[in-house]
Amino acid sequence: ETMFRGKHIKVVIATKTLAVGVNMPSRTCAFLGDSPLLTPLAFRQMAGRAGRRGHDDVGYVAFLGVPMQKVASLMTSPLTSLRGRYAAADTSLALRMALFQSYARDRKRATQLVSNILLTPPLSLPGAHIKSQQARVSFRFSLEQ
Repeated sequence: ETMFRGKHIKVVIATKTLAVGVNMPSRTCAFLGDSPLLTPLAFRQMAGRAGRRGHDDVGYVAFLGVPMQKVASLMTSPLTSLRGRYAAADTSLALRMALFQSYARDRKRATQLVSNILLTPPLSLPGAHIKSQQARVSFRFSLEQ
């Protein structure tokens, strides 16, 4: 990933796993061959790597060995609704608190404010002690990175 972004590697051949969770913008994304796993959602996610703002002015998507009818369907089909299985709130909250604390002029006050966030609803509601603990662990982990 680092070598590709540093332009030391010109071509990366991968499965769709590369399309999720990795920041590897490219100018061109090629789909080689048809697959039942090539859904409109997977297509949009993978094709979204091509021509990323701030990296390239234009992006290209190429198909080879994919029936024209499927290409048209991939490009025009509405996306299925997305439902997350993991709460991003914990990580997002930890990162925001870490940023807040790192840029604060008064570190002691910032630490107190962050503690208050962790100890007030919804993190402190009855039965929410697990969520509060998760936020604390995420926050500590983000600080140690």
